[in-house]
Amino acid sequence: MTEEGNMHPAGLVADQPGSLGRLWRLQALVLGVVVLIVFVAVYFRQAGTLVLREQTIGAGGYRLRFPANPTELCRISTTPDGPMRFFLIQRQDRRLYCSAGYGDRPAAGDAEAFIEAMCQNLVEGTGGTVESETRFHLAGHPARRLHIAADRDIVIDVLLVLADQRLYEVLVATHRHRPQPALAQAILDSFQIVEPASAQST
Repeated sequence: MTEEGNMHPAGLVADQPGSLGRLWRLQALVLGVVVLIVFVAVYFRQAGTLVLREQTIGAGGYRLRFPANPTELCRISTTPDGPMRFFLIQRQDRRLYCSAGYGDRPAAGDAEAFIEAMCQNLVEGTGGTVESETRFHLAGHPARRLHIAADRDIVIDVLLVLADQRLYEVLVATHRHRPQPALAQAILDSFQIVEPASAQST
């Protein structure tokens, strides 16, 4: 026997006082979790879309499409002619690293030999191997485009252009298991020299 008032006509036990409130709280909790999941999914979908913006680097005399809000730095690069100051913009997050920059040769010399040596330096610096290489001319200047399999499952796409005494470099590095070939191609393909190369770094 059960206490009177605790049985439905069909013999089912009725909700105890407060059960309806607990049910509402449970539904609210489930709804909150669903909203959170949707928010996180939308956030990461947006975070996974890297917006490229056209940027003109007046001091370097070049233009390209590049991720927004890059940082700037200057590094010293080793060349066959001696140390060279290299002025860069770069952007890095968990998915990729990309940079673009320029530097002026310390001394004049054979253009093809110089760009070949710089390609070799780049490959050795990554500890990787060249999977593909394209040799061509960009606006009449010798250029190289490399796809490098580097250490730690990193893949690198790089463009090198030697315009008179000025070397330009555009580089995109991603993880081998999460490559972004379309993004790398969009950045490298967008590179343009917008004024005559200068022999003086600014």
